[in-house]
Amino acid sequence: MSDAVEPPRDPPPAYEASAPRQAPAPYVTEEPPEPTPLSRVGFQAALRSGLSMSGGAVAHARPMSDELRFQLPLLIDIGAKVTRHLFLGGYTGMTFADGMGARLGAQLQIHFAPAHFSNPWIGYGLGYEWGDGIRGPEYARFIFGIDLRLSRSFGLGPFVDLTLGRYTHEDGAAIPETRGHEWFTLGLRVVLFP
Repeated sequence: MSDAVEPPRDPPPAYEASAPRQAPAPYVTEEPPEPTPLSRVGFQAALRSGLSMSGGAVAHARPMSDELRFQLPLLIDIGAKVTRHLFLGGYTGMTFADGMGARLGAQLQIHFAPAHFSNPWIGYGLGYEWGDGIRGPEYARFIFGIDLRLSRSFGLGPFVDLTLGRYTHEDGAAIPETRGHEWFTLGLRVVLFP
């Protein structure tokens, strides 16, 4: 039996280092959005201001546009949210025009989305107003606004306000032939603990 000799094998090819592999791109993760502040109950206060335009009349043949055409109100709402949706409280403040005036009254507000960033609400109030020697009751104050809840303790947003009233006294004497009047206000509200 003969020993078979295998033919020599070719040497293995020289190792060539391949180009380094690129690391995969890092995963791109977006920061989760800030959660909407939790709704709350308890003390609440707000500061409202804007521009008020008048309608109606002080008395017969005395239109508001001749005497009190515009006002700049600065009003404070103060009270409590007795539930997440219901605010009970009052309002008070000053009005500035040719002279100074004041308002004082009670109000309630219904909040439709107290746990959301954008919280629309409506309100109703009644009270009393003084100004430029005349005074009288505010029979109805209809308010609509939207609070943008920037945090659990601060918010702001626009509001509109329609107030119906009647001046009954001027310089201490009853006004004869008194008439109803209106104030329409467009403005901004800053709220604590929305």
